[in-house]
Amino acid sequence: MVGGCSNPFDVYGNCTTSSGDPELDPPLAMILGETWITSPEAWETASSLVNILGQIGYYYEDGVYVKEELADAALANNVMLAWWESYVAPTNYSPGARAEPSEWFDDYTTVTDDIRNYSGRIGVQEEPACGLDVVVLERDLLPNGFNCSEGWYFTSHCASDKSKCVPVVLMMYGHMGLNFIRHAEEFGYRYAITWFNWPHSLDWGVQSDKRFLLFCSSMLTVCQERNLKMVCLSGQESTTRSTVRTSSAACTKRRGQSCRRCSPRRTTCSTG
Repeated sequence: MVGGCSNPFDVYGNCTTSSGDPELDPPLAMILGETWITSPEAWETASSLVNILGQIGYYYEDGVYVKEELADAALANNVMLAWWESYVAPTNYSPGARAEPSEWFDDYTTVTDDIRNYSGRIGVQEEPACGLDVVVLERDLLPNGFNCSEGWYFTSHCASDKSKCVPVVLMMYGHMGLNFIRHAEEFGYRYAITWFNWPHSLDWGVQSDKRFLLFCSSMLTVCQERNLKMVCLSGQESTTRSTVRTSSAACTKRRGQSCRRCSPRRTTCSTG
């Protein structure tokens, strides 16, 4: 709504009289802001907004989702696809998965073919888009040491054998693309990461019968209706990477507070 306008829902209206005064005397102005919390700096900014403007509104989390039936089948074989450590390359400090997670997912070439088949069905050219945007490649990825191959980014933890990389499809690059790649490298995830145009990426993601991870948001009902299960983050990652959108007068998720499905400090998941 636009304060001072005779039609407050007309965002294109002039809203002033011939003398330059507001058409109506606005007794109250409401400002709605939105903060995407993907770093400690963004968390500080969101906290400042809340302190200044008060608290009403909403918050929600973005995350990687796996199909529930796939997660349940893997769990019956002692592989926890809804648990972050299953995707981590083994180190001296972490044994990693008890079985290769890639055994439970289609490889990136199968997912690529499925995206292209979907593209043909809807009559719009879509394909894995990592590297297709030269501006993004030269501005964001290459300066950070990241490069794309075959439309995907393969993390260094599985790039030597791409068949071991679990496909992850983001909704779009602008939605956490660079940060997601950074964190996949930082936390040792064996991922093949790509994206293509919204909303086709989500439409394809919730309909496809292929096995992959889909980056989605808890605010999107479709991600709940399709029996998707969020992959719980590690405790360290939860406190630095959780994405929460807040209104200008919204409750922000402070580091250390409980997630909807995961506990950042204890790194445990509920069964609900």
